[in-house]
Amino acid sequence: IGVDHHVDPKLVPLPFHYIPKLKNVSIKPCSGSFRGGTLLTAKGLHFDNSTRLLCRFGKLNVSVMAISSTEIQCKSPEHPPGFVDFGLVSDGAHVITNCAVFEYYSPPQIFSIHPSSFSFNGGTLVVVQGKTFRSDVRYNCNFGGIKTPG
Repeated sequence: IGVDHHVDPKLVPLPFHYIPKLKNVSIKPCSGSFRGGTLLTAKGLHFDNSTRLLCRFGKLNVSVMAISSTEIQCKSPEHPPGFVDFGLVSDGAHVITNCAVFEYYSPPQIFSIHPSSFSFNGGTLVVVQGKTFRSDVRYNCNFGGIKTPG
């Protein structure tokens, strides 16, 4: 960009750098524990052109890890259960708002585990009863430090 009409020759031209707008942002997963720490991947265009990019969960900003010019990752911060708008902040300006919604959920409430004892040889079917289990979350059972898919 240049202006040549009535320009003082003593003025030093200012550099101009065009940064394309971030766009086409999608996130995965779209939910995580209210305790935070869910690794979220955001995909879109022009991530490499921002000098400072942050993920925004509601009103909370968190740092990102650049994977490529079209993919970044960030970890969800702690937040009470419920839905928040997810957005990106680029170079200190809120560039994309409401590009997605992230849901914070509570852990399930466990009422009982049957049987309460079983063989060390394994193979026993264990039933966990409770509420607020989610079909989109992979749960693990922990037996003496050994994790087993639920």
